Amino acid sequence: MLMIAGCLCHVIRELSDKDKIVEDYLKWYFFTRNAACIQRFKEGLATLNVLEAMKQNPSGFMKYFCFSEKKIISENMENIFKAEFSQPGSNRRQEEVRRAAYWADYLLDIEGKTSFAEPSLEDILMFSTGVSSIPPIGFHPKPTVNFLHTFYCFPPAFTLLNKDL
Repeated sequence: MLMIAGCLCHVIRELSDKDKIVEDYLKWYFFTRNAACIQRFKEGLATLNVLEAMKQNPSGFMKYFCFSEKKIISENMENIFKAEFSQPGSNRRQEEVRRAAYWADYLLDIEGKTSFAEPSLEDILMFSTGVSSIPPIGFHPKPTVNFLHTFYCFPPAFTLLNKDL
């Protein structure tokens, strides 16, 4: 790869010369080798004037194009999932509301713990959705929580359907 990049023309006389080779290689890799891909990406963004909007307001597009891992808090977890309740006023609805309150309390309890023996909020998110962090654009469709009225030893999760039963 160094020969293809044209980086072997440097004569290495001391250890600090390696930095110049690494710098040249990285410039070649990111700017020359991938130039055609970057150009096609820019042309695709320009098709609907997205590129121009990005140039005018780069901070507005930052959260969509630059990943920044944020610590998950219980409030985020509650907002991620949409609960599907039974008919208002029914006995099932009352039980489901009580279980939803237990769920919220459980998330608060987990948020404050640092023990490796207990699951973290990231572990719960991984179990229920298949990802350990919240995607920058969120979940589409929004994951749902369905209440089962039959007894299960362990809670089932369907990560391909964004459903947590």
